[in-house]
Formats: sequence, structure tokens, C-alpha cells
Amino acid sequence: MIQTSLPTWLKCLESIWLDSVILMHLGQQFTVLPGRERKGIEMKCNSLRSVLVCFIAVAAGCSGGKPATYTIAFKPEPGTKVGVLMSMNQDIKQTVQGVEADTKQVMEFGFLYDVKQPTAEGNTVIDVVYKYIHLKQEIPSMNVVNEYDSTSKEEPSPAAIGFAALKDAKMTLIMSPGNEVLEVRGIDEMIDGMVKKVPVPDYLKDALVAQLKEQFSEESMKETFASSFQSYPKTPLKIGDTWTASEKVDAGFPMTVTTQNKLVSVENGIAVIEVDGKIVGSSEGKGLEDSPVPGNISVTGEQKGTIKVDLKTGLPVDVALKQNFSGEVEFNGEKMPIKSMSDITIKKVDPADIANPHAVKK
Repeated sequence: MIQTSLPTWLKCLESIWLDSVILMHLGQQFTVLPGRERKGIEMKCNSLRSVLVCFIAVAAGCSGGKPATYTIAFKPEPGTKVGVLMSMNQDIKQTVQGVEADTKQVMEFGFLYDVKQPTAEGNTVIDVVYKYIHLKQEIPSMNVVNEYDSTSKEEPSPAAIGFAALKDAKMTLIMSPGNEVLEVRGIDEMIDGMVKKVPVPDYLKDALVAQLKEQFSEESMKETFASSFQSYPKTPLKIGDTWTASEKVDAGFPMTVTTQNKLVSVENGIAVIEVDGKIVGSSEGKGLEDSPVPGNISVTGEQKGTIKVDLKTGLPVDVALKQNFSGEVEFNGEKMPIKSMSDITIKKVDPADIANPHAVKK
């Protein structure tokens, strides 16, 4: 809260300042006075200057008072609708049995967030709908290109059919004020809707449902949205304050990202948070998920960038992160290097544009 009325000490300071100015002016006007009168005016001016300096010193201490504090909490109003575009541009460099198998991939998901009435415990309820999906994967050494864009009328490639079925799929997130994803509801209904869209024979549907339930499990969906909902501190912050957050990411193997977050500025209701994190990942001898070949992986890396948050709602409005890690993959006793470099962005988009966020407006 900014105090607008003049405190007593400031009124005194104003009075002393005016007296000093008047006396200094008199001293300049009466330089022709005899020495005694002129010296009297000069002494009074010097005395007032000394008092003025003391008041300025006191004012400097008083005016600072307690630094402004800011509470970052997830609290969007019921009825709020927000478009959110999550993008990851990733380069993976790896060598398999002496052959380079580099992969370039782009993943973009456009979500419509529809905020509902909170739970009895005060947690936020959000319906999340997939409105835009764009995936592109290139493996130059194998001449492989897979791509799907929900705005295109072209049929998706066989590898992208499952993602095409995500269009208009819905789930519900339960979010704590600290921006933690507590629960994901409606996953079974979402999967049932996806299966109806995928043209597979009836005898394969059970296998498809099992695969989708593993891919879109509650834990995996919590991890997916954790990247866009950075954990917020439980106490108010001053500019320069820091807090630590940790999240687990499923990248086919367990990976933990531990970040040191720093509030660097607040302007026009937008908090700017600096992120500096470390990445540690390992399959811990359990092998790689979705791989027919037993193997293990161990990586380390870093994640750096900025997050901008609307203090009124707690919603991220602009996220830009660089996530890099490197390590080794081991298959049948052979160790192969791997390196991943990713640019991750999350942007707030007009809800009316989220189904086609890259369209050029006329």
C-alpha cells in the first residue's frame, strides 16, 4: 500500500527547506550589509542546512520502510477463459552403433482453460480442452518425417493418428493456490472419446485403450502440466527473494528438475521470475519405457529462463525456458552418447484464436 498523505516528518522537512531557501536568498540580497548582520544570516543558514541534512538522513530511513511484498498465488476467477499455447522445439543428438541418429521435433499444444467454481477446500477447478495440436518429427539419417497439424485438412500419418484423436478432448485439473496440480479428472472419458476417433479393428481396441491409459495416466498428465504451472512459494516475496521448486518429468525415464527461482521485478501487475535449474535423470537400471530393447540411461543438465506471471490471477502469461541435458544410453553393454537441447515456451493466447494460434489476422 502506498501512503499518499504527507507524514509529519515530511511536513517539517518542507518547512525547514522553505526557511533555508528564504534565508539563503536574503544572504545573497544583503551581501552589502555590515559584517555582523551578514554573519548572523550566514550562521542561521548554516544551522538550518545542518538540520536539513539530518532530516534527509532520517527521511531516507523512514521512507524506505518495509520493502513491498508480493503474493504469487493461483487464483483465477470462476468464468475466466484463457487460451494457452505450449511449445517445445527439441534437437536430440545421439549415436547408435556408430551411426548418427539425430532427431528434430516440434510439439505444440493449444489449450482452452475454462475456470469453474472452486472446490470446498478452495482449490481451483479448470476444464482443459485440447484445441490445437501440431507435431513434427524428422530423422534425417533414416529419411523419416512424421507430421500432424490439427488446422490442416490432410490425413495424419499412422504415427500421428493417436495425437489427432486428442482434438477437442477434455480433462479437468484441480489446482492448489500454490499452483500445484493436485488431481486430474475425466481421463477415462477422454480416452474413450479418443478410441472412438481412431480407425482400428475391434480386436485391437483393448490394446489401444491400455496403451492410452499408460500414456495419459493421471501422473503423466500431472507432469505434463507441471512445466506450465511452476510451483509458487507459500509466503509473500520481496524483489530479490528466491525459492526452490522440484518437479518430476517422465521422458521415457524418471527425470527430476530442481530450480532456484528468483523474483526479479514487478511491473504493471506482472511478476518476472528468473529460473535457474539442474536436471538429473536415470532409469535406475529398470530399462527404458516403450522400448523392446532392455537399456538404461543417465543424464544431467540445466534449465534456465524466465516466467512472467499475472499477479491478479496467478496465471503464467509468458514462459521462455532453455532445457539442455546430456549423458549416455546403454544397450546390451554398449554405451552411446545422447544430447538434448530444447526451447520451451508458453504463451497466453486469446481464447478465440487458440484453435489456430498461428493464423495471420487480417
